Amino acid sequence: MEVELISRSGEWLDVLWTAARTCKSEDSPQKLYGRSIEETWNDDDRLKKHIALIVSLVKAGHLSILEHATMTFAVSDVSRSLLAQYSRHRVGVSLSVQSQRYVKINVRDMVLPPSIESDDSAHCAWKLVIGEIEKAYNALVALGVKKEDARFILPNATKTNFVTTLNLRSLHDLFVKRVCVRGAQWEIKEMVNRFVEIVEQVEPWTEAIFEPLRTAKVEFSPF
Repeated sequence: MEVELISRSGEWLDVLWTAARTCKSEDSPQKLYGRSIEETWNDDDRLKKHIALIVSLVKAGHLSILEHATMTFAVSDVSRSLLAQYSRHRVGVSLSVQSQRYVKINVRDMVLPPSIESDDSAHCAWKLVIGEIEKAYNALVALGVKKEDARFILPNATKTNFVTTLNLRSLHDLFVKRVCVRGAQWEIKEMVNRFVEIVEQVEPWTEAIFEPLRTAKVEFSPF
């Protein structure tokens, strides 16, 4: 699995602070944004006040302001099983996925679950089945069957690539449901963890949003 942040909206703290203040201010958002970024502010004081406001709103459950911060990740070498789970998160999440209709699949190169890789008997059974699927898929394509039809025999382990854009609120929701929930599956859990780790590197203040979730008890079941 490879994950890379390839784009994000700018000035997260200033934009989120402006959105938050607009809700309860007589001033226009233009004026508030100008006030937020004006050079006469002390940078340390500004950062502390912005972060304190945003974190307090998140803790109070007012998450809508987070929707104004967006990010785009390039993701490669993940399974179609992960894609099926990730695509269930529809609100605030956009996807552009490598097409199996037009791209010939390397069946031998699959995502291998650790539980199978660590068990000799299970790994042997895996390789046997994948080998037969590879032969069948390549034979169908060689016979002139369209890739969009030959793909019907491919397993959930088939690798895929995609570009995804989401906002900070949708990432917060993903983190709760795919990392914090007991029983979340290993592959999507790893991907979402990487999303958050990257975000925390480029926007260190976001650790104050995600760190409390790492120790929180989440009662509902994953889907």
